[in-house]
Amino acid sequence: MAHVGGVIRVLLASLSFYLCLVAPVPEPAASGESLVFSAARPPPKQPRQAPSSEFIRGGQRELKRAGYDPGIIDGKIGPSTRHAVTRFQEAHSLPITGEFDMPTLTKLLDHSLQR
Repeated sequence: MAHVGGVIRVLLASLSFYLCLVAPVPEPAASGESLVFSAARPPPKQPRQAPSSEFIRGGQRELKRAGYDPGIIDGKIGPSTRHAVTRFQEAHSLPITGEFDMPTLTKLLDHSLQR
C-alpha cells in the first residue's frame, strides 16, 4: 500500500506543477481595489519552472516499477530517464514528449494501480 501513496504523491505533485503553468494570473481591476481574472488576454509569459528533483525521483521509481529502466534514480532528467519515458509513451500510445507530462503521469499511475 505504501507504493500507492508514492504514486499519489507523484500525481499530486505533477498536477500542482501543471496547474502552475496553466492557471490564470490575477490582475488589478481598473480601480485598483480588487483582483479580477481576465480571460480576454493570456497571462504574461513566465519562465517555465523545472520540476523538483523529488518529483523526478518519483517518476523514475514508477518507470522502473513499470519495467522501463530510467538508470540511476537521482531526481534528474538525463538521457536514460528521457529514453525510458519515451519508450513508456510509445508503448502506451501517448504523445512522445520525453517528459513527465499529465498523460504520461496518468498512465503511469494507472499502470501502477493495476499491479
